[in-house]
Amino acid sequence: MIALDYLPLIAMGGILGLLGQSIRTLIGLRKTVQIAASKESTLSKELDFRRLLIGLFIGLVIGCLSLLLIQQAPDEPLIGNNIVAIIAIGYAGTDATEGLFNIYPPPKTKRQQNSDSIG
Repeated sequence: MIALDYLPLIAMGGILGLLGQSIRTLIGLRKTVQIAASKESTLSKELDFRRLLIGLFIGLVIGCLSLLLIQQAPDEPLIGNNIVAIIAIGYAGTDATEGLFNIYPPPKTKRQQNSDSIG
């Protein structure tokens, strides 16, 4: 068994993890749209595309790693329970990773924004 045998399997795990994170992203976008509508502001002010892309990448990596942990041999077929588990790990694992490592800087307050523009 060589490492190239695992590449399609790793790619499948990445896609499933990305799917789990995409579900989480869609739920977050719905919430963001509701907040933007209540504040009567534009949606582009509420979205952080860098954070969105980082979250999707984390979901991809978590999906790859989780499939390697779940699937023992590359020639075994993926069963439905494992597919759902990897999607769920992509959903919850990204949330846990973002919360654990706090990878995003806190938003600037108006006072900090004003001091940045003055100085």
